[in-house]
Amino acid sequence: MPKDLCIPRTMKWPLPISNQIFSLNKLVSHVVESPLK
Repeated sequence: MPKDLCIPRTMKWPLPISNQIFSLNKLVSHVVESPLK
């Protein structure tokens, strides 16, 4: 039971964080690739 309760909690937190990291990665890669093109 505690495990089941723990999983949704950990799922809720990393999602927005990983989303931010993903968009930040896209932004950085875009900025880095732009001068190279």
